[in-house]
Order: sequence, then C-alpha cells, then structure tokens
Amino acid sequence: MTRQRWTSAVGLYAAAVAMLAVALPAEEFHVAVKDFVFEPAELEIQVGDTVTWTNEGGLHNVVAPGKFRCANGCDGEGGNGDPSTDPWSFSRTFETVEDSDYCGEGH
Repeated sequence: MTRQRWTSAVGLYAAAVAMLAVALPAEEFHVAVKDFVFEPAELEIQVGDTVTWTNEGGLHNVVAPGKFRCANGCDGEGGNGDPSTDPWSFSRTFETVEDSDYCGEGH
C-alpha cells in the first residue's frame, strides 16, 4: 500500500512539473551588435522565446550557418542579409529545441 501511494505521489509531482513548464511565458532577449561583438555573447533560451539582434553602429549582419543570414531583412525572406551600416533589427522566435551558433560575417 505504501508503494502505491508513493507511485501516485510521483505521478502527481511529474504532472505538476509538466504543467508549470507549459505555463511559463515566452521571453524576449535583445542582443546588441557593435564594436565587432555581440552583447551578450551567449544566450540560453527556451522554445517560444524571441531574440532580437540590433545593429548599434558599424558594418554588421547576423548569421546562423544553414539557418538564417540577416541585416536589412533576411536572405530568402524578402530581404538582404549582407552586412550593412544601416540601422537594422532582426527578430527570430525559436520554435524548436536546437543549439545554434551565430556570428557576423567579417568578424
């Protein structure tokens, strides 16, 4: 009988943890592109979070090889991902679990 109660308690705990994970709101992260660096240099995000990169001066773009290349818009999405001195911002909402390195061309 004790073992059965323990199993039920573990099952309820697991269900509660799963519900909390689903209920967490998406977050927005901002990355400054300036002085040949990204600030912050690393992010840890969750599915549904959005990252916005913003050029704060200089010739820059943001590239995740095989995923996106953006500056004044994004390649393949009606824009141009070439490095640009224009002020630009690019946002991406991450819908899948993945590790993604990103860089700027020419850095």
